[in-house]
Amino acid sequence: MQLVDLPSELIEAIIDFSDMATLKMARLVCPAWTGFATRSLFHTIALTPTREGLQKWHHIVNSDLSHSVRQAVINSCPVPDYAPNNYTSKTYKLVSRWRPDAEDEKYAGFYSAVKNLSRLPNIDHACLRFTENCAAEADYHAYEGFESVAYRLDLLRRTFQALYDRRNGTDSTPVKALTIYNLQNMPLPEFTSSELFSSVMQDVQHLHLHICEEYNDGGPGDDVYCEERRTFMPYLQDHWLAAVASRLRSLTLYFVDCWGPLPGHFSGSGLSFPSLETLTLGQCCLAHHDAFDWVLAQKSLKSLRLYNCMIASHLRLWDGNVTDWQVRTHDWIKYPKGVFGLDMDDNSVYHYPGTWKTVFDRIRSELPQLSEFRFNFGRCHEQESAFFNGLDRFPTELAPVRYVVFDMGVLPSQWVDADDRTGEMAFSDSVDDADGFNRHKETEKEDSEALEALTSKLLSRKRSHL
Repeated sequence: MQLVDLPSELIEAIIDFSDMATLKMARLVCPAWTGFATRSLFHTIALTPTREGLQKWHHIVNSDLSHSVRQAVINSCPVPDYAPNNYTSKTYKLVSRWRPDAEDEKYAGFYSAVKNLSRLPNIDHACLRFTENCAAEADYHAYEGFESVAYRLDLLRRTFQALYDRRNGTDSTPVKALTIYNLQNMPLPEFTSSELFSSVMQDVQHLHLHICEEYNDGGPGDDVYCEERRTFMPYLQDHWLAAVASRLRSLTLYFVDCWGPLPGHFSGSGLSFPSLETLTLGQCCLAHHDAFDWVLAQKSLKSLRLYNCMIASHLRLWDGNVTDWQVRTHDWIKYPKGVFGLDMDDNSVYHYPGTWKTVFDRIRSELPQLSEFRFNFGRCHEQESAFFNGLDRFPTELAPVRYVVFDMGVLPSQWVDADDRTGEMAFSDSVDDADGFNRHKETEKEDSEALEALTSKLLSRKRSHL
């Protein structure tokens, strides 16, 4: 049998497993292979605001290759790696020089290229990539190298306008998947309440949000007091999620730091996703008995993936924090003053007794359609990127860092991981004293048994459907 005689299904399978170099060669095999290879080679294209990037983009958009494109990626600045908080690298230098202005001729080509999204008739997935370096609108430490709120909002609007124009054109497929990397945790109600936003979101069935937050390199301990940390959670629920809840089939929410209980509270109360099949949560933290209720309410779920998701075991707050942030302490046990060697008068220490056993047991009994569950941890940027593109390659494991501490007495982040080998936890240096604690060891047996029961149940459920 010659290559040209192979079944189309087999040719397509070969193409799907080919790398870029092989795809380029495959286009030269024969006319039958050219079509398959071209569709795979130009499935995803990226717009990067450099001279070379603009040339490649316009070459594809203005040719028949535009019909092969299924996913379009808009990069907000000429940074290839989007390294987080890498202020001395090429990232810092490029972002510092990138100051786009719609009236500036040298940047006009970029905005024109964004508008040309409307000329890609077959895309069904739009992706917008910002950098992690962001600052508040009126920020006293807004160093160069940060993308401003004004620019981020402008690019959001321009991208949505291009999708809107495309949606109202003729013979174009609907964009059903929307991914935004490093969406800043700043409420933009004027944008998300607009007809532009609601019109584009009408088609979205797959929403993937990677959310970043302001980082003050000069005094990161104060970042927890940023207003956005308190106001973004309810905004996310009421604007972004409510806009797509009735149609959503898959949802990804990933934050660069722990989110859920404080300083802003995400309740999920009232959220209903009747068609949701896949839910992926990253850095989600549980600190109340009802914190996972909104997830368990989605009875249509078939796949649930938790990455770097933890339970807040112990929390130390200044007494003013509890009042100012309206912290919910109803499920917490308050320790007497002086516990763990902390004798300061203006702070309180709490313990949340929740365990992963309880969560695993509820997942097993309350999600009747679930057939896949993944529970994994990692800390390197590469793993986080891989997570956001899918958790298929990660095994489920019961890591010692599944419990976490919140301590207002430390920085840069008040969320303090347990030791990744032993699971030991501490406030300040108490791990070296008798007052150290280890929720990993305390709950390991029951958590492990519950996780095994859950995975066994899902395996049995899969077999019954074979």
